[in-house]
Amino acid sequence: MAHPYRAQPDKAFWKKTVSPHQPHEVGNWYEKRFEIGDRKVATAGSCFAQHIGRNLREKSFNYYDAEPAPGILSDAMRHDFGYDMYSAR
Repeated sequence: MAHPYRAQPDKAFWKKTVSPHQPHEVGNWYEKRFEIGDRKVATAGSCFAQHIGRNLREKSFNYYDAEPAPGILSDAMRHDFGYDMYSAR
């Protein structure tokens, strides 16, 4: 069986496309595939997802929170109990 990445173009690889260049030199490696618009966006399962979720909220995307924290919890307690980190704990 052939390696699945052999047929990929250079733009599919960070090391070939981004790493050897300054940020302003990176060419046409990103291609928008669809509009998010006002669709709900959810995250789950990793530290990366946690940071993406926080940024989506900060940038006013329609971030889906299936488990909002109870209003009686302080900010510190919300974090301690895993609220506001992902779409669902």
